[in-house]
Amino acid sequence: LRLPVVSPGLVCRLVLSDEMFVTQFAKYVIKEKAELFFTSLLSTDSPVSIVCDVIAILSHVARSSSEYVSTVISILAGDRGSYEALYAVLMCPDTAVVAGACGMLGNILKHSAVFYPVLQRTDTLSVLSGCLKFDDPNTRKAASYALGNAAYHSDSLYSLLAPVIPQLVELLTDSVPRTRANVAGKS
Repeated sequence: LRLPVVSPGLVCRLVLSDEMFVTQFAKYVIKEKAELFFTSLLSTDSPVSIVCDVIAILSHVARSSSEYVSTVISILAGDRGSYEALYAVLMCPDTAVVAGACGMLGNILKHSAVFYPVLQRTDTLSVLSGCLKFDDPNTRKAASYALGNAAYHSDSLYSLLAPVIPQLVELLTDSVPRTRANVAGKS
């Protein structure tokens, strides 16, 4: 696949600036079968700035419309469907990357339960619950957003989320108002 050389930072600015670019990006990825290219940019070998730009793009695309969530999921799944790229960003030592990844998952889970099967067969919920304990307030806020949205659409994850309840209750006294609101289920 031969893709034009365009800075992920530029693509990020365009996608974040106007819905027209969100649509163009999503259609381009599908048309050019560029999912694996964007998966590769989430690699631990990529510079943090590129990883952050790609996460911001995917997060905004997922937030913009449920129509594009499957495209974002296919990028995160990778060629083997193992979600290695997702784990790489959730386990990154850079808290900006982890917070962005948690927020991206929150946006994926905002629209529907389409990502629930992935949550049921992977350790993603466990990793997200670990993010609730981070010292970084942005990571806690984003993880609480993702877990709140994971619990929203159906009860199919309740048994998997039950062990997280004590952490969520503890976050009701978090110093960040948005984290408290996420935990309390207020949008």
